[in-house]
Amino acid sequence: MRKKPRRRLVDRISASPSILDVGVTLIGDLNCEQDLIVGGSITGNGKVGGALMLLESGRWNGDVRASNAVVAGRIEGNLEVSGDLEIRKSARICGSVCAGTIALALGATLEGEVAAGGGTSVLRYEEKRKMP
Repeated sequence: MRKKPRRRLVDRISASPSILDVGVTLIGDLNCEQDLIVGGSITGNGKVGGALMLLESGRWNGDVRASNAVVAGRIEGNLEVSGDLEIRKSARICGSVCAGTIALALGATLEGEVAAGGGTSVLRYEEKRKMP
């Protein structure tokens, strides 16, 4: 019996996420119950109930918790993801990272401790597809 085909995490973002666009700055803590796309900058701690997509232009200074995440931008703070985490080659993270599963692209910069849940190792991959 064949397993269900894998879909990229970025392809699973809902059709109507909350968006913090390029050029927008948020100062303060953020609580978002759904998927969130960040192209601007946030200074403060955050909790994302759905998937977080931090675009290359995105900047987050503070601790972040999310259900799933794709990080292509910069985070200065700790990142805790209960499910899947994809760290793209353009990502720069300075802080500890903890997730259920972690896929780390060659070229990404990660300064801090890394922990993948359930005894799984961090999957390293060569990025070939662009983010939407």
